[in-house]
Amino acid sequence: MSKAKAERKSLFRDLLDRRLPQILGIYLGACWAVVQFVDFLVNRYVLSPNLTDVAIVVLISFIPTIMLLAYFHGKPGRDRWTRMEKIGIPFNLVLTGSLVFFIFSGQELGAASKTVTVLDEQGNQIERVIPKSQFRKKMVLFYFDNETGDSELDWLQYGFSFMIGYDLSQDMFLDIRNVHDSGFTPGDYYIYKKIKEAGFAKATGVPLALKRKVTNELHLPYFTSGTFKKVDDSYSVEISLYQTAGGFFRSGKNP
Repeated sequence: MSKAKAERKSLFRDLLDRRLPQILGIYLGACWAVVQFVDFLVNRYVLSPNLTDVAIVVLISFIPTIMLLAYFHGKPGRDRWTRMEKIGIPFNLVLTGSLVFFIFSGQELGAASKTVTVLDEQGNQIERVIPKSQFRKKMVLFYFDNETGDSELDWLQYGFSFMIGYDLSQDMFLDIRNVHDSGFTPGDYYIYKKIKEAGFAKATGVPLALKRKVTNELHLPYFTSGTFKKVDDSYSVEISLYQTAGGFFRSGKNP
């Protein structure tokens, strides 16, 4: 056996004796459990989703401390604190605090909603809980494309869009913009106007590049593209969600 190979084997045996791999494995498992618990709290109590990211950053940045503690205190028996621990652990804590500060500075880490007071039709003051604007996902829902080959089903290009838009609008954390010539909102009419000016009078069959361009002009982060087909007596609907600044994000199919 070569000297280098023997040294590697000796190092590995030393790490096992100090139980460093075992302790690190347990810590990583505990990290997963903590992240899942924080995510549960975020969803249960409508907290900032940034809290989950904070938990991930903190837990990962603590790995050097866990490795130091495992290496110097993993063996059975009493151990004294070493100079490396006295310097390394405080440095790791400072580094973790700095990471959290610089990464999440200016981001909301509290509740994702707020309580406001409004007047009803009778002039009575009532309190409403509404999402904070930074947590509302804004997107444009474009009309679907008919891939059945049957022009008599063209009305479903608008029907599917209206139904999905109405369903999603019930989620307070979603801000849905549609393509309407009636101009339900200024943004809706702007979308229809730009598509019509590009030569798509019915606002259907719009290329992906044009959808991204119009969405970007409204400074909205997401937009959709959808199609539907007819298989026997059923409809197969497929919708894709895109990031305006990037590319494909997510696709879903519903037979």
